[in-house]
Amino acid sequence: MPVHAHSAGEPRLTLSLGRLLEARFLALHIEGAEKRAVLENALAPGGDLPVSAVFAYAERPVPVYWAG
Repeated sequence: MPVHAHSAGEPRLTLSLGRLLEARFLALHIEGAEKRAVLENALAPGGDLPVSAVFAYAERPVPVYWAG
């Protein structure tokens, strides 16, 4: 079932880390300078955001598609 977050304009789906890592293709799409800053913090040594775990445990490099 989709989640309707007050901060988002559209419904969202939430998947566990294990389910994400089972995907045949995994990529990240972000938009805007604020999200890029969050990503840079997540990728920094010691990053502890949920997305940090995706990059840390993915079997293959995760491509990032950023739209400024």
